[in-house]
Amino acid sequence: MQAGATLNTNGNVYIGESIVSPGTPRIESFGTIAHVGPGTLTVRSNGSGSDAAILQADGLLSISNGMLLCDGVLDNCRHQNGSGGNANLTIVLDNGTYSRGVPTGLFFGLPLGSKLIGSGVIDGELVNFSGLLAPGAEMGPPYGNLAITGAAPVGSAELRFDIGGTAPGSFDTISFAGNTRFPSSVSSTLPLQLAPGYAPAMGTVFPLVTYASVLVEPGEPMISLVESNYVLDWATRFTPTALEVFPAPRITIDDAQLIEGNAGSATLFFAVRLSQPSAQTVTAKVVKGPFGTATDGPPPSGDYLATGAGQIVTFAPGEVMRTVTAQISGDVVVEANEAFAFDLFPHNVQNAAMGNGVRGKLSAAGTIVSDDLPVGTRFVLVGKDTATTNIRRYTNSGTYIDTWNTQQPNAFGFPNTGQCFAPNGDVLATRFAHTAPSLFSRHGAVRNVSFGTTPGLYFNRHESCVFDQIGNVYIGQAGFDATPADAQVPVLKFNPSGVLLDSFVLPTGPRGTDWIDLASDQCTLYYTSEDTTVRRYNVCTRSVLADLITLPPTMPNEPCYALRLRPNRELMLACQEEVYRISAQGALLQTYTRQSLGETNVQGLFAINLDPDGTSFWTAGGLSGNVYRVDIASGVVLTTFNSGPGGVSGLSVYDELFDTSSNVLFGNGFESNTGTSPTATLVDLQQSDCAEVIRDDRNALPHYQPLLWMATLSSPTCTD
Repeated sequence: MQAGATLNTNGNVYIGESIVSPGTPRIESFGTIAHVGPGTLTVRSNGSGSDAAILQADGLLSISNGMLLCDGVLDNCRHQNGSGGNANLTIVLDNGTYSRGVPTGLFFGLPLGSKLIGSGVIDGELVNFSGLLAPGAEMGPPYGNLAITGAAPVGSAELRFDIGGTAPGSFDTISFAGNTRFPSSVSSTLPLQLAPGYAPAMGTVFPLVTYASVLVEPGEPMISLVESNYVLDWATRFTPTALEVFPAPRITIDDAQLIEGNAGSATLFFAVRLSQPSAQTVTAKVVKGPFGTATDGPPPSGDYLATGAGQIVTFAPGEVMRTVTAQISGDVVVEANEAFAFDLFPHNVQNAAMGNGVRGKLSAAGTIVSDDLPVGTRFVLVGKDTATTNIRRYTNSGTYIDTWNTQQPNAFGFPNTGQCFAPNGDVLATRFAHTAPSLFSRHGAVRNVSFGTTPGLYFNRHESCVFDQIGNVYIGQAGFDATPADAQVPVLKFNPSGVLLDSFVLPTGPRGTDWIDLASDQCTLYYTSEDTTVRRYNVCTRSVLADLITLPPTMPNEPCYALRLRPNRELMLACQEEVYRISAQGALLQTYTRQSLGETNVQGLFAINLDPDGTSFWTAGGLSGNVYRVDIASGVVLTTFNSGPGGVSGLSVYDELFDTSSNVLFGNGFESNTGTSPTATLVDLQQSDCAEVIRDDRNALPHYQPLLWMATLSSPTCTD
């Protein structure tokens, strides 16, 4: 059947009952097959392998008040997205039964992007299932139950539930009669849809998944994050018979810092907090992160000491803060600020939530503040190609400081192309051919090794990034090898926690949305596509804007790469043979040739960034490793150094758009936000809270707007 066609069956219907001739007789449907009972639609083979009768459903398969019975001997009911296609396959049960013949028959699987929704029974094993499993309606009532009779590893399925109340039948459920296993490949996020106006009380338990027994792989964060359309935070709990979810306080761990000192050791305290008191005992495990710029170990080679096995924290009912510690070693080695991570291990968090929409802060950066460098020393991050596959930090005079481990396999060129600073100072690094970007603290502690990882999302050569004022980030993707499909490579938008918010497919040239930057209006996105055109798109209105400029190439097929907007709205553009300075209206103001900067490698220039002095820019050789700081007005090279073997695939300059008068990142780079003002709330802080004036409570508003916290220092021992 072709797409759009419908086959309606009712009563008892047989396909392939008496197949005896060679071949593979089958029905293949790209449309809709709807079976209405009572009665059974039977697909049966003669058991001779290649002669099996096959029902191949590539579209919609609906079973209502009846049964689809597939032969349990052969794989003769297939559900797939065509032959490697990308159609959305959907199976809907309405008091229906899907049977493989016997409960231990061949497995039931669905590919990524497919759906199994409704109420009914699956008689067989549920494995190799990568699609959506949603009882009842896909969103909202009616509520339902999907019952699986066989052994049922969940695989990499996405589970989704609707909740309208606590009474039986007022929330979705899945029941497994057999043994159930939640392997590490399963989605770690569980979406909930609450009925309008329904807000269950703290601790209200919903047993969404029941089973005879369950295996959760040791050491893996299984379904650690629950996200709902209501602002409550949710926790999960595996009992011997059910996966339960319930509203719970959110757990976070705070960043901490300490001046290094020249000798001896000092204790650095990290606060682990609950967003509100709980009636239950809450436990969590804090472990040190594997990567950072500070070295774990005893002096003289080590910068800090932390318990290798992790530290257990326990909150008695009513407690909201506990601490964990690390020992900081002082020395006289000349170093910059260094950092390491302390992470809340999601699998070991009991009776607390990871967050809803906005993640709980699961990773804390411990910063060892340097007292070795002159005050005001500035730094630049240099993304390297396959020679090192890491990020190297230098002072702005070219002194090497340290290397940041991006954990990028040494397999592709230019793996660490773009870095961008978040409003809080964190650094997001794209990793081009890797599965996802990596998020660092300002001084190199790994906060999230797979930022933005989303079920079903494929990063396609993610190359550049830019944050907006409130901490959302846009990620540009170059696409794969300049194929025509690059025109469909989207710019992706994530919230500060890495939750995918939106995607934008933009008009492109030869190579996707190669490099991007966001204008001060927070709407206009500028981007390149490896030709000489600077394009624009309004992400607020989702509309294509006129190109800013198309430059005549100085060589055939000359590519332009990185671009950066100055606070005065001029644009700096790095092309292979030159850097261009372009007015806000699209007029060419100035050209800085490769030769005039001293770059002799014919592969030319690649990166661009601005210096916080407002009068100079930075660029680098794509393959030479040379880095240049250039005076904008005169074109004179002010600083140059070589960043070691291999080319430079990205530059990020500390405090590039930093207002030193107000000590606020983006203070002079973005205009004031003209949108709705955040809500102001007066908060009384107890004496124990003196060091924690600013609290992250973005879930208190429907769209997770940031709150403005005003501190009243209630103790005479508190200072500002």
